[in-house]
Amino acid sequence: MNKLALAVLMMSGVAMAADLPAPQMGSTVKLSCAAGSKQVNDGEGIFCNRGGSVATERLEGPYVGLNKNGTVHSRGQYLAGGRTGHWVFFDEKGIKTHEIDFKNDNFDGQRVEFHPNGQKKAVEVYARGVLTAPVATFDQLGAPITVAR
Repeated sequence: MNKLALAVLMMSGVAMAADLPAPQMGSTVKLSCAAGSKQVNDGEGIFCNRGGSVATERLEGPYVGLNKNGTVHSRGQYLAGGRTGHWVFFDEKGIKTHEIDFKNDNFDGQRVEFHPNGQKKAVEVYARGVLTAPVATFDQLGAPITVAR
């Protein structure tokens, strides 16, 4: 996605943190915070804060977590202080390592781990933080290895 298209999406409030490309994130990120909240960059992440100081923050809306080198570690959404929806995690080189679905700050849906080449490494399924299905693992080419609990 080019910078102009990204800027238009962000200004329109359409873009969610999980939709933004990892390599282009960092200190120049502008999130679409809801009315009554403000964007905060505490050096570890960029997020929307609804009331209180950073020490007593109540995270609300899009979130971008940063590695010590300034690259994106994670991106997703908060609702009432808890992780919600689809989250994506990256290593310090910007390579996707995990995708996890959350509800009320618990795993809820799929948790997918990736090999460095982008192929799925493992898939787990959760409901309200509890593993509900056998774990499926895959080799570096994406071929199934095992299904185990």
